[in-house]
Amino acid sequence: MMNALPRVGLILTGGTIDSVGVDRLDLAWYIEANKRLGDGELLEQLPELKNIARVQEIPFRRLPSQALVDKDWLDLVRKIHSIFDSEEADGIVITHGTNTLEETAYFLNLTLKTDKPVVIVGSMRPSSAVSADGYLNVLNAVRVAADPQSRGPRLPRRDERYDLQRQGCHQELDVPRRSVPVARPGAARLCRR
Repeated sequence: MMNALPRVGLILTGGTIDSVGVDRLDLAWYIEANKRLGDGELLEQLPELKNIARVQEIPFRRLPSQALVDKDWLDLVRKIHSIFDSEEADGIVITHGTNTLEETAYFLNLTLKTDKPVVIVGSMRPSSAVSADGYLNVLNAVRVAADPQSRGPRLPRRDERYDLQRQGCHQELDVPRRSVPVARPGAARLCRR
C-alpha cells in the first residue's frame, strides 16, 4: 500500500511573492498596483505540488512585510500552534515579504513550541512577472515542509535550506556560492559556500 502524502499548510502573509503587477514586465512598481493573487491562485499555478504533498491554503491576513507588527507575529504563532494542535498539517509553509522575512523567522524560532517544520519563504519578483521566482521558492519550501526529517523553523533561499535551530546551513541543490546571514541571538553568522 502506498503511503499517503504529507499534509502541508500554506499561510500567505503578503509581500512580493503574491503581488500582481500591471503587466508581466512590471518588476519594480507592482506595489502601486495594490493587487494580490486571489485565494487558491498560487496553488493553481503549482500542479507539481500534488506529487509532493497535500497542500491546503490556510487563511491569514496579507500585508506588506514592513507593516507586520507584534500582534501579527503573535497571531501567526497562535495560528501555527492551532494547526499543529488540531493535527491539520505535518508541516507549514509561510509566504512572506522579504523586507522583514528574517525578523519573522527569528521570532518564530524563539516562540514556536514544536519540532514540526515551519518554512518561511519569499521572492524577489512579483507573481505576475515574466521571471517570477516565487513559484519555485514555494515548491522547494513545500518539499522541505513535507520532508519527515525536517524539524523546526526553516528559511530556504535559492534552493538552500537554513536550519535556524541549529544555526547551520545545508545546501540541497547546486547553487552559486555566496554568503547569507542566519538570524540567531548573539550568534548571527554567515554560512559560506
